[in-house]
Amino acid sequence: MTDASMEEWVELVVFGSTMDAEVARTKLLSDGIPAYIKKDDEGGMAPPLQNSRGVRLYVAESRVPAAKKSLQL
Repeated sequence: MTDASMEEWVELVVFGSTMDAEVARTKLLSDGIPAYIKKDDEGGMAPPLQNSRGVRLYVAESRVPAAKKSLQL
């Protein structure tokens, strides 16, 4: 397995809320799959922007198959 810090990170899925993205990220982390969330809600000042822009969940490219299996995507 390669070191995730040296890989390209790719968008796995887009969620409509931070809560849904955090649940998925927590599941991935518990399965040993590094993941991070990226969202644009103006630094927390405009949460409704998540509805139009989404909350993106990223994983290392080599971990995509395992992440999809973990989240049943």
